[in-house]
Amino acid sequence: DACCDQRSTGRWCMLASTSVDKFSSRRVKQPYMFNCGNFSASEVSVRLNNGQSLQVCELEVLVLEENMPKDIPVFSNVALNRPSSQSSIGWGGSAARAVDGNTNKMWGSRSCTHTSQVTGNWWTVKLDMEQYIQSIVIHNRVDCCSNRINGAKVW
Repeated sequence: DACCDQRSTGRWCMLASTSVDKFSSRRVKQPYMFNCGNFSASEVSVRLNNGQSLQVCELEVLVLEENMPKDIPVFSNVALNRPSSQSSIGWGGSAARAVDGNTNKMWGSRSCTHTSQVTGNWWTVKLDMEQYIQSIVIHNRVDCCSNRINGAKVW
């Protein structure tokens, strides 16, 4: 938890080159949530250019279900089990782990992605179609190294 928290400072949430929100460093175990204001997109990517390995334990893309009463908003994760890819695989941390539905933030749970430690890392999920995205939730590693995502941008 205290290993790498400072690396999360300066991340941005963006869709189609439109900035949504900025990440900030924090020492809490809650996921990062970004309000995307129903922005339309068919793909969500996380990019990191600071030379650190990119690790994402789960990424959820939430859309509002239309047929629910308006006083009880219900969201669906449209990224769940969708095709995903990343720039490289480090330590067996494949891209599919970030959309497997397992939000466990410990590396040993085998639910976190991991790339090699090079500049220009990226991770992407293809949605089934263009969606009006309400929010994006990123579950980051908490056992150590949570600051490695510092400088990442969500597109």
